[in-house]
Amino acid sequence: RPPSPTHARVAEPPSLFGPGRARWVSMAAALGTSGAPATAPPTEGEDWAWYLRTNNQANATVRPLSEPAGTLFFGNRANECLWIPEPHATTPAVTRSSTPPEPMRITAREAGVLQTFPADYPWAGTKGRQFSQIGNAVPPLFAAHLLAPHLDVGFDPDDFTLAA
Repeated sequence: RPPSPTHARVAEPPSLFGPGRARWVSMAAALGTSGAPATAPPTEGEDWAWYLRTNNQANATVRPLSEPAGTLFFGNRANECLWIPEPHATTPAVTRSSTPPEPMRITAREAGVLQTFPADYPWAGTKGRQFSQIGNAVPPLFAAHLLAPHLDVGFDPDDFTLAA
């Protein structure tokens, strides 16, 4: 039986139907940044927002930093997981800077943090091997949720130290 959901788009208080759910952890919160990935160069003004695109396929997951990361998978497509700039919806096109920042590859550190690994986790090998390790690993927070009921230990997500 899969574990019960622990998070939702909007926090839910405890009720007769369950313990409630915490609000999602956004990529910005996990990465410890409010407006851009750690590798982002400074940009002019507030014209652009950063989104994570998981691959270059037509139906790739594309999410803003204000949402949790989609499923990250790596192999020979690690270079296709990109931070892409999108215009802010609130910035009129006529006032927007004409040149958006260049898309940037996600770093192994960022990918690991989004999978709940500590920021200083010692990924080994070439960049490609590091991304393979990240893609093949069970995220620690997910593993804790799966194992806790089978080990008869209480699990409180607040006791788990996230990377950021």
